[in-house]
Amino acid sequence: MRNATHLRSMPLTKARVNLGSVVKQAYLQKKSFLLEKGGIPVAGILGIEDFEDWLELSNPSMRDDIQKGYREYKKKKTKPLKSLLAKLA
Repeated sequence: MRNATHLRSMPLTKARVNLGSVVKQAYLQKKSFLLEKGGIPVAGILGIEDFEDWLELSNPSMRDDIQKGYREYKKKKTKPLKSLLAKLA
């Protein structure tokens, strides 16, 4: 996921009035929005790529698999994609 510099706070009422624009910015400009009601954070809007990343990382099994794969990569225990594709053919 990207860094928090693209995170914008916005009153819920403003987001409701400008929902189309907010969603467009989340999708095209990769911005995330923290929606507030009475100054209290109540919800967020983010683009689909960040949402998919969040879904993957919120699943402990998926997170463990990603970490395991990264450790194997660092130890050079990976194989070239061409060799995998050749086995599948």
